[in-house]
Amino acid sequence: MLTINGNLSVDQMFNPQIWDNTTSRDPYSYFIVGGLNLSLYGFSMPLNFSYSNQNIGFTHPFTFNQFGAQPSYKWVKTYVGYNSVSYSPYTLSGHQFCGFGFELAPPHTPVSVGLVYGKFLKATEFEPPLNLPAYKRLGVGVKASASLPKANFNTSAFYAWDEPNSIQILPDSLGILPKENLALSFEGGAIPFDGLNLMLSIGNSILTDDKFSAISNERKFWGGLYPARNSTSSYWAYKMGVNYSIPQGTMGVSYEQVQPGYNTLGAYYFVNDLENITLNTAIRLLDGKLNLGGNFGVQRDNLNDQKIFANTRLVGAGNISYSPSQSLNLNSSFSSFTSYTHLRSVFDHINATSPYENLDTLNFTQVNRSTTLGITYAFGDESLKQTSNISLSGNQSLNKQEDTNNGNNLTFINAAITHAISIPMSGWSFSASTFYSTNSNPLGVSNTFGPFVSSSKSFIDGKVRITLGTAYNKTWLDGKMQNTNINIRLTGTWNFKESHNINCSGAYYLISTVGGGQGGRQELIFNLMYTYNFQYKYSPIKDGESKQPEH
Repeated sequence: MLTINGNLSVDQMFNPQIWDNTTSRDPYSYFIVGGLNLSLYGFSMPLNFSYSNQNIGFTHPFTFNQFGAQPSYKWVKTYVGYNSVSYSPYTLSGHQFCGFGFELAPPHTPVSVGLVYGKFLKATEFEPPLNLPAYKRLGVGVKASASLPKANFNTSAFYAWDEPNSIQILPDSLGILPKENLALSFEGGAIPFDGLNLMLSIGNSILTDDKFSAISNERKFWGGLYPARNSTSSYWAYKMGVNYSIPQGTMGVSYEQVQPGYNTLGAYYFVNDLENITLNTAIRLLDGKLNLGGNFGVQRDNLNDQKIFANTRLVGAGNISYSPSQSLNLNSSFSSFTSYTHLRSVFDHINATSPYENLDTLNFTQVNRSTTLGITYAFGDESLKQTSNISLSGNQSLNKQEDTNNGNNLTFINAAITHAISIPMSGWSFSASTFYSTNSNPLGVSNTFGPFVSSSKSFIDGKVRITLGTAYNKTWLDGKMQNTNINIRLTGTWNFKESHNINCSGAYYLISTVGGGQGGRQELIFNLMYTYNFQYKYSPIKDGESKQPEH
């Protein structure tokens, strides 16, 4: 049987530019995203693509217009075009590439292998002021895995190099030089007996920071397989742990060390110069109504004693979830481990004039502390359903030397209170929310506060829905009013013939600044999106039968 399924989405945005605004948005832009999967007698070929005429206005070594496919047949899977794979956090970990690759997992054998090759960064010339220059970067990754009843092993290697002649020589002041990297990893796990799990991970990254530097004959890496230069260094990472399971949960201990400077060109971000010793546990109590989990221990940096100051601190991550009834749920989590994340205010979403407004956002923030809290209470009956929710999240990035805070800190807090009402018999629903966001950084303290209300009505057995929503919020910087945002959005959706969806919306945005200064503007935005999900099945026609495609 031949099966064809997939989806196609066409999103168009119109900006009439009625008012004399300073916005650089195109009057008309479109985004096309699609996927297709062909399956026949064990052969499968997924395809995906995206295309846009959007002029982002910022040149970077990544691209939005993409086409990728993952054809597969039984135990053979291939990659063509734009894809991403993860072999190990120490080698190749989710970095997008444009090229080809394959994975082989023969049946009735415990072994699988994989390989990818392609372009990981496109060449981007330096054209100030809005520009992120980059050398063309090629890379190849391989992996081999074995899965046994009581053990599993995975080894991988990733080699990447920049092409020095792919762009013009950059100014020294930028500090951007062509790099070269070989990263290797080994990961293994074993179960000596039921309940006991052992784990070991080792990574080695040999990184050349400047391919223009002279070749060094005095040092050799891995028997001379990697060409050493004066700017070449080798870094190691280790992680090992023991976990023991009991009927009520699990408990264990782990040790991790990542040497200063460890990095791999197969990952976008990597945290190094740390040593962690942690205890972990997860417990289920009260017939599963109460769940507790966490990791707690000690973390230190300055492993090579090269920093003026060293930090040793208690670290931990914990979560608790309690559901005393089907109506009430409470959950909370915290973490003091270092990680990278996007920090955004809830108002970035509320005030956004386009879902693609931040497509080119590459900024991650290193977070040292994060906390979340949520309370949800649902009540009512089938004729009138109500839900109340309180949520709070906080992130903090600290830059400390010894026990002294140098002031380059970032604190980000979002809070929301929401109440929703649903009347299923009539198709009406209403919601009201109040949001608050504060952002503290070296430039000052920014606070934004405002309500959001919406109502919607469904028709024709829920196939058509009309929603009207409005938001009003104000922003202060160091206690001084900066601007006021008002937006009104009317949205209509229509689902028909089970596989078609049309979404249209019109939105008015007003941003007014104190004293009518620069930054104030009005915009009217219209969106029209069509989405088609399809599936066709073709079966061989037998004698005396007439088979039509199913969809």
